Amino acid sequence: MYKESPRSELEKLANRGFELIRSINDDLTIGDEVYETYNDILFDTIKSEFQSMESALSLIHLNKYKDSFIILRSVFETLLYFWLMIKGKKYRFTREWTITPKEGHTVKEGRDLTYEQWCRDWKTGVENYKNVTSINKKSEDKILLTRELEGLFEDKDIEKKKIYPFYTFVLSDHYSPSITFTADLPSIKEGSFNPDLTEKLVSEQKTIYHNYIRIEAIIKNLILNNIITEIQRDYIVVHYNFLSHYVHQSKYAIQDFTKDISIYRRNQISSDIVDEQILLYICSMQSILLKTIIDKFEKENPKASVQKYKELIFELDSSTEYFWFIDNEPTLYDKWLSDIKTRSAERFRNKPKTDIVLYYEDPLERLQKMKDFNNNQL
Repeated sequence: MYKESPRSELEKLANRGFELIRSINDDLTIGDEVYETYNDILFDTIKSEFQSMESALSLIHLNKYKDSFIILRSVFETLLYFWLMIKGKKYRFTREWTITPKEGHTVKEGRDLTYEQWCRDWKTGVENYKNVTSINKKSEDKILLTRELEGLFEDKDIEKKKIYPFYTFVLSDHYSPSITFTADLPSIKEGSFNPDLTEKLVSEQKTIYHNYIRIEAIIKNLILNNIITEIQRDYIVVHYNFLSHYVHQSKYAIQDFTKDISIYRRNQISSDIVDEQILLYICSMQSILLKTIIDKFEKENPKASVQKYKELIFELDSSTEYFWFIDNEPTLYDKWLSDIKTRSAERFRNKPKTDIVLYYEDPLERLQKMKDFNNNQL
């Protein structure tokens, strides 16, 4: 009986996802009596990332693998943040306080006295400090105070039943890349007529970027909200690092997919493997994005039309089961290789044998070697 190649099957599933996503707004909000503008940015986000993945898929037909991986790095980062936009109830907010010293004290002495008093109040359980997680000195006259808060609520929601994750509003209302990175450049700010553009505003924007937008902050906030485990953090870092090979200047970005020179990877890994790996990324990320948004609307809107999305998610998960990504399980090959590595470490480096299944560092090499392993098992 004829069986499609994994690449053909994955591409068909990916294209079904691109087709389905066009009507997701109408399908998930069908029967809703109240229109929520909050949902617009969620739909815009998922549609934007599906469009990017469609571009990544089209590029593999042109053998533009580097370009495809660059796009997928961006999608991967947004996917992680999308989890926070829907599931991120907890967030930490850092505020910078400028301390004015009392008469007879230097600026630094005033800051130190205030810092010591705040720390005492925090440790003794003063009510105003109950959600404080850290108090730190910043400069001679400044203190950083961080609180852990839980989402935003509508004014009429007295019982605070429905949480709106703060992370969504970071993107829609609070964060400005222009202010964060360019507004205070001498060649820009000298011509600015923006009365609100102050040193304090620029500092606040940099704090927002540091606390919510950077990949390290995204991962930290995913752990804070118990959306991922510590071991999943490792998986995320591996894939983010691999995809970043092609974004930043590195020998990988320069050489891996350059056709007119001969290098190790191009000699050892076929284009079929690269095609398949890119499609595994696309299908896996489609599934995660869809699961995240379907779960939200299925709970909130009983009339939401979700069946066709659930059917696609099932097929996506079944077809990508052998890609040990960030939310599924290791294969027989992964367990076999992990056992060899841990036994070797135990024997030659005196390291105690670990119970965890060791992760891989290079998805392309893993896919190639896993296929070789499976062929030898037949």
